[in-house]
Amino acid sequence: MDILTHALCGAAAGTVVAGFAKADSAKTDSAKADSDKGVKTRLAVIAAAAAGAVLPDLDAISLWSKFDGTFGKIFALEHSGRYIYSAKFWYSHHAFMHSVFAGILTAASAGAACFFIKKAARPPAFENIKKFFISKKLYFAGFLSGWLLHLLGDLPTPAAAWGGIRMWFPLKAYVGGSGKIWWWNNYDIFLTACAVIVINAALLSLEKYLKGRIKILTFAVFMSGFLFAFYQIETRGFDFGYSGSTEKFQEYEQKSKDVQKDILGGTLYKIMEKLDKRLPFNF
Repeated sequence: MDILTHALCGAAAGTVVAGFAKADSAKTDSAKADSDKGVKTRLAVIAAAAAGAVLPDLDAISLWSKFDGTFGKIFALEHSGRYIYSAKFWYSHHAFMHSVFAGILTAASAGAACFFIKKAARPPAFENIKKFFISKKLYFAGFLSGWLLHLLGDLPTPAAAWGGIRMWFPLKAYVGGSGKIWWWNNYDIFLTACAVIVINAALLSLEKYLKGRIKILTFAVFMSGFLFAFYQIETRGFDFGYSGSTEKFQEYEQKSKDVQKDILGGTLYKIMEKLDKRLPFNF
């Protein structure tokens, strides 16, 4: 799945986690300050979820044109970046970084780094790392929810050279690779994620009128979007699956666009296709 759709799916999950942060809008000065802090916390949680949904694809850095002259030399790698990308080394694409373990380790490492940076700046206030992690639990929950959605979003893509993703690293098995969707052009899923974000953002802004039901409502909206996206994936009506490489790549690419045109209709499809052509990456 493309990186933009991954990011928006993560942000959509983040809107649910953000509902657990307090952002009451009372009128007193102190309450207003608390409210502003709560809003900032919610935005930060959503951003953390989007970041978690993007970072698994950091393993695609091996395709970077300067990879061999930088990382290749530093780590004395015997293979080129392009070879590494499609191989099944633990650091190849769809391997370690596309695992649950990597998500937990990345979140813990980022949290520990933040703790020690803040402790260096304000030693008396940050003496207990356990309390620090507990105080930041929503950020970790948002980050991990985005990471897990990335993995779920890659499961129905083609097996290609990897045979899926190494989701349960350090186990060597690769899972997924069903080919139910193409690598990109999944405009319907993109629009579904956008809808969830917009609706949940509106609900979060109206929390004071919802009488404590914000968590249930945002979760319900997210699950509705998730199930709709799942239905869309299951009903593409075409098998995009292949192993290794394929001579039908362009044919599959066009077919994925034809599927989207059938789903969205001519007008909306043209809008999305125009957006696609303007973006400097696959979408």
